[in-house]
Amino acid sequence: MSMITVSFKIPKQILERVDHLVRLGIFSSRSEFFRDAIRLHLQRFEKYIRRGEIDRLIYDRLVAQEE
Repeated sequence: MSMITVSFKIPKQILERVDHLVRLGIFSSRSEFFRDAIRLHLQRFEKYIRRGEIDRLIYDRLVAQEE
């Protein structure tokens, strides 16, 4: 699979948590963590869409933004 580079900004505290997981050896790199996180998030969203639960998806996104 070919890869492209994506740049984005995240809060320092989140990156520190990611770095901790990398140091523990759970992920080999930041990139691996973010690829895995994005893949899991996409799978979750696609499951809602397949089930026709778009309203639930939107609700869950709104709730997550409040946390």
